[in-house]
Amino acid sequence: MAETSFKLDPAHLAKVIDAQQTAYSKITAASNGVQADADIVRQGLQSTSGQNLQTGFLDWTSNFQNIIRALEELKEKVTGVRSTGESTDADATSTGRVPVSGYSI
Repeated sequence: MAETSFKLDPAHLAKVIDAQQTAYSKITAASNGVQADADIVRQGLQSTSGQNLQTGFLDWTSNFQNIIRALEELKEKVTGVRSTGESTDADATSTGRVPVSGYSI
């Protein structure tokens, strides 16, 4: 299998991490609103349609947890790549080699 090479700029990696944090904040705010609505619906609707809405809210909660896990994994991976790149640049500089813009992994 051929080796895959990615050129990853530290500034771009920082943008990915910032975007992850923004998405995390937005999805958490949306989830808080959904949870508040779910509580109101549970209290006010004891009908079949209320039960259907409750099922939808339970699905939302499950999907929300999956999204949060995926966002956290993304942040960990990008942070790891950025740290690896920074240590590679530091190693290259300390050995007299000139670091190249971007990293090849």
